[in-house]
Amino acid sequence: MYKISGGKQLKECLKTALEHNLSVLISGPPGCGKSLPPDEKVVVVSTKSNGPAIPIEDVKEGDKVIGLDVNNRAKVTDVKRKIAFEHEGDLLIVKTRSGRVVRATPDHSFLALDAESGRFVPCKGSDLKVGDIIPGFRCSPGDLGVLVEEVSGFKLDFGFRNPIMFERIVEIEKVSYKGLVYDLETDTHNFLTSQGIFVHNSEITSQAAAELGMPIDELRLYLMEPGEAKGLPDIRGDATYWTRPNWLPLPVDGKRVLFFDDIHLASEQLQSPLFELLLCHRLHGHETSAETRFVAAGNLSLHSAGASELLAPVMDRFDIAIEFSPTVEDFIQYATSRNVSSKISAFLIAYPEFLYDPDPPTSQKFHSPRSWFNLHRVLSAGFDLNIAVGVVGVNAGAKFIDSYPILGKSINDLLKSKPESVKDQVVIAAALSRHKPNTKVLDFVAKRLSAEAQMCYVMGEMTFNFNDIYKLADHPTLSKITDELIKKMEGK
Repeated sequence: MYKISGGKQLKECLKTALEHNLSVLISGPPGCGKSLPPDEKVVVVSTKSNGPAIPIEDVKEGDKVIGLDVNNRAKVTDVKRKIAFEHEGDLLIVKTRSGRVVRATPDHSFLALDAESGRFVPCKGSDLKVGDIIPGFRCSPGDLGVLVEEVSGFKLDFGFRNPIMFERIVEIEKVSYKGLVYDLETDTHNFLTSQGIFVHNSEITSQAAAELGMPIDELRLYLMEPGEAKGLPDIRGDATYWTRPNWLPLPVDGKRVLFFDDIHLASEQLQSPLFELLLCHRLHGHETSAETRFVAAGNLSLHSAGASELLAPVMDRFDIAIEFSPTVEDFIQYATSRNVSSKISAFLIAYPEFLYDPDPPTSQKFHSPRSWFNLHRVLSAGFDLNIAVGVVGVNAGAKFIDSYPILGKSINDLLKSKPESVKDQVVIAAALSRHKPNTKVLDFVAKRLSAEAQMCYVMGEMTFNFNDIYKLADHPTLSKITDELIKKMEGK
């Protein structure tokens, strides 16, 4: 398999493959598509105006919109990309108790309140239910407050503590829709509509398809009965024919992506439809468009428990096979959006080798991005720290337990530390990176920590406090490391 490290590289590879109608098999985590109709309005802010609400189709890259940060607070965020593609099917009309309304495709992600964490987390529109809580804006778009400019960019000054309120869904209606739909990619991964409702933006696989203007259909073969996957026999006279599965695109559908998620869970019988489909764009005589793209994702090596072996002929029929390795940066970006403890993220900056186990043991817990997220949930529930060995495995858990006292120290206590080993210095550097940099911290890192620990600190600051990275770039000792890492990031 072709090995790829990092989500950005994976998306670019996917886009190239989709552009050239190449089928792709990915061993790694998948995504999903989401978008709004063209006349759904988005609040856009500028230095001259307090947020005119304009149709999403008129929003431009570089515009500033309002997003919700990881602490459930409103902030100004840049539109990095606008994505458009054709949609034909249901459109959801979501109404809240206060009378607010937002429209989106069923695959569009909203933010919904997670009862366990008390945070707003991404939730597909099709999974929303009446009674769910979504975030709303306390004031009307015309009263957004005064926009001020700072060194780090823009911020909102509302004159009161936090304009975010809880909105309970009272009605979800489906209507038919055919036409263009749009999505915005932002740093906060969400944006505010004119009705005062926040919606989430896209992720890797669907971003790649949507940026090329291709709709995406997500399928899970392992949830299907054989008849659903292959079609049912239909006896006509002396001959047997096969009915057309409802998931199979029609020849007139043109360019679109069929995304087979969690393919490693599909039995051999359910994998068999892929033989003919991948090779001939046909299934039991039923044609699909030659422009249909095929992408499959599954945990073919990592997290292989309960998996079926992917049949060799199926593997061979994919044009490209990619082994995707998550990076610490990928995990931290995800963890930040889910409010995962920064102590876990700092630990993985210090010990990136514990992000995932490339050769996980059978019938035992092991470390992986999923298990680190689970550890956050378990610790948030009030379990003792020693539970870590039962969540991320013995080795990673023991190391996390050993490092935890340092990771949780205040800046003042960290600056009083006298680490002896290089690894202790690295852990202290990672712990310091959780906090905003100041002169005292930067001097401590430059004078008291090893080159390896300094590198770890700069990486951590770039992850946790990127808007303050100019402070490191101006430091006489840390500027070189900072410049090198920035160039490395730009080259990815």
